[in-house]
Amino acid sequence: MTGKSWLALLSGPLLGTFVFAVLTQQGWDTQACATAAIASWCAIWWILEPVPIPVTSLIPIALLTLFGVLTPAQIGASYGSPMVLLLLGGFILSTVMARSGAHLRIALSMVNLFGEQQQELSFWFHGGCGVVEHVDFQHSNHPDVVAGRSSCIE
Repeated sequence: MTGKSWLALLSGPLLGTFVFAVLTQQGWDTQACATAAIASWCAIWWILEPVPIPVTSLIPIALLTLFGVLTPAQIGASYGSPMVLLLLGGFILSTVMARSGAHLRIALSMVNLFGEQQQELSFWFHGGCGVVEHVDFQHSNHPDVVAGRSSCIE
């Protein structure tokens, strides 16, 4: 690791410790101080990215339990909320479509099917995305909607 990498890696825990100490000196509740410290640690690591963002997102699971702010069940319920899982599923599907080239195959198939005239292609493309979203929303298959919309935007 380079010097900048080490500095970025250490800045999160150091800022968290500093925030905890300052807030404790101000008379804040220990759990509130721990929460603010963990949030500042995560914020710095999200900005500087010394470790991958998914690793950073796991820090609260360990530290909020360690400091007694929340129980593991409460933290698990937050991470397993339907909205988080919806977005996660959509991002996974979008990433898989992009890495596999499926979005390009879909786009080329539409060009072959509807022709190369820009106005007609745009009409059919956006119309198709709207139909996919309508059908997916009717069947509550939200990750497909997110993936479909992301492929339409590209």
